Amino acid sequence: EPFPFPYMAPTPAANDAAIAKALGGRKPKTRKGRKLLQEREPKIAEDPKTLLILKGTRASNVVMMLLRDLHRLRTPLCTLYTREHEFHPFEDAGKLEALCNKFDHGMFAFGSSSKKRPSRLI
Repeated sequence: EPFPFPYMAPTPAANDAAIAKALGGRKPKTRKGRKLLQEREPKIAEDPKTLLILKGTRASNVVMMLLRDLHRLRTPLCTLYTREHEFHPFEDAGKLEALCNKFDHGMFAFGSSSKKRPSRLI
């Protein structure tokens, strides 16, 4: 038994209240909306974190080998994008956050190279 106390499943009224709180007082109008919000609710046993690996505008062979090795280490829980992306995580994190939320990734790795910062992994 993973918990010292017996777990009681939340009642449907408690679920609706939690969903309404997440929406700011509104209730979901469709079954799909309710299902989506229930998937995003906190769980007792969380799903494993997934990783999004991105290549920056320029990346040396060393950086690409590192990104591929990271991908091989976390293969079932990882997505590797090898196309060049115009993301700059320290300037505007909005695009990166949107991409992580879209594909439900909890972590990301961003590899790039430049004259000032060669072989950079964020």
